[in-house]
Amino acid sequence: MRFPRTLSTYTLIGANAVPLLGVLFLSWSLTEVLLIFWAETAIVGFFTFWKVIYSKKVDDQERKTIEQLKESNPEKYNNVKPGNTTKIFLSFFFPLHFGGFMVGHAFFLVLLFGDVGTPLSDIVLKGVLFSLATLFVSHVFSFFTNYIGKKEYLLYSPQQLMVQPYKRVVIMHIAVLLGGIFAVALGTSIYALIILIIGKIVVDLFSHAQEHKDATQPLLT
Repeated sequence: MRFPRTLSTYTLIGANAVPLLGVLFLSWSLTEVLLIFWAETAIVGFFTFWKVIYSKKVDDQERKTIEQLKESNPEKYNNVKPGNTTKIFLSFFFPLHFGGFMVGHAFFLVLLFGDVGTPLSDIVLKGVLFSLATLFVSHVFSFFTNYIGKKEYLLYSPQQLMVQPYKRVVIMHIAVLLGGIFAVALGTSIYALIILIIGKIVVDLFSHAQEHKDATQPLLT
């Protein structure tokens, strides 16, 4: 498997290693691990929102449609700029849709693992919040290094960007759900949690590489 050799890749690995340290040295259970991975979805959604807003690429079909509208009714559509209408619509639609996706995922997590691990009321939030903070920093670094620094905002239209997180999050959470079931089957042992976290890191690296594959990068084998 080949992954981009970039600082954003290393920060991604480092941020994902925090739950591993929590399991090894702070006795974190499946509850803490799943809570962190679920909450990371909100971080992914947050940066996707700003990617959509900052995108400079206009969908070809949208451009053609607006040109046709201008030809048919110049007075009404002359001031309509390709991309702007889509951004306005997605700025409202995406948070609602993605938020609903998170609620649905939380429902399945509670349904499958609600009686496993540490009760939510007993979780030490400082550790969980620290882990989420490191994941947030990792996404900040990737956003400014890849999306802004490598001008990926010129490569992807708002429509393409909206689909990206669903692909990444669905793959990630399928892996997490399967890993969680595996961990429960083994009695949520520390070894099962380690395998779950490492599996999630591998999936994240694969998704990260796919998301930024159009950028020219040296590769690590």
